[in-house]
Amino acid sequence: MKNDNSNGPDPKDAWKQYIPSEVNESWKENQEMWKQEGESWQTMFGEAKKLHEKAVNGDEKAVKKVFKLLKEVKKKVPSNNLVEAYYGSVIALLGRDASDTMDRFRLVRKGMKILDEIVEKEPENIEIRMLRGYVSYNIPEMYFQRTSTAAEDFNYLIEQRENDSSIFSEKMYWQILYDLGVSYKRLDNHQEASKIFGKLLRLDPDDEFKALIENEEKSDDAVAPQQDSKDQSLIDTKPKTKPQQEMVEEEEFFNFKRDRKPGRRSKARRS
Repeated sequence: MKNDNSNGPDPKDAWKQYIPSEVNESWKENQEMWKQEGESWQTMFGEAKKLHEKAVNGDEKAVKKVFKLLKEVKKKVPSNNLVEAYYGSVIALLGRDASDTMDRFRLVRKGMKILDEIVEKEPENIEIRMLRGYVSYNIPEMYFQRTSTAAEDFNYLIEQRENDSSIFSEKMYWQILYDLGVSYKRLDNHQEASKIFGKLLRLDPDDEFKALIENEEKSDDAVAPQQDSKDQSLIDTKPKTKPQQEMVEEEEFFNFKRDRKPGRRSKARRS
């Protein structure tokens, strides 16, 4: 699918902004100036994407580098939706790595707000939907309630892939299907999760995905039935002390800081 906005300004028009009103410069000179400037931001953006992958995989130094780089790219192309979407993703990653809990909440929410605004502007952009979907998927549901957004984006991506198999690879299609199933499980929609896992299995994916689905099914089977005894009920419902509760919250947030790739819930995105 063609995403016009991701390619920057139209070269037929963008050169005009470089013509000073005070002097009469030639078309050739201004065209060359635009060409150099255009190559510059696109090269920078390409490097930012590479750094973004490292950042997603847990490299905190890459997060800081790509943040600075994208700020420079935004100065050159301030209205580029794809650049802005990556910027929103990086803001969320800064939140992931923040040492202060309030900063984590603030930055992740700020990043998600940017992504939501960009999706509203360009809802058919596959790359933007992929970014928002996986940021939403990777942040703790109990704090941010974004799994439903991840499911929405995954459903959109799956629909587009089924209409046009060239937009991303078959393995990425399998991955998104699996992650959609996991998303439904998180939302306690086990019926939809089972449908999606069944659909994926019928496609005869790699053994990796078959094993992942088998593990998901085992985890469902392993859920212990609720105990009826009074003593067990008291044990299960005993409120945590404040220090224990804080430890649970910290653990949940630090789980978010791990290298969390789709299809690897217990480990650490997109290939």
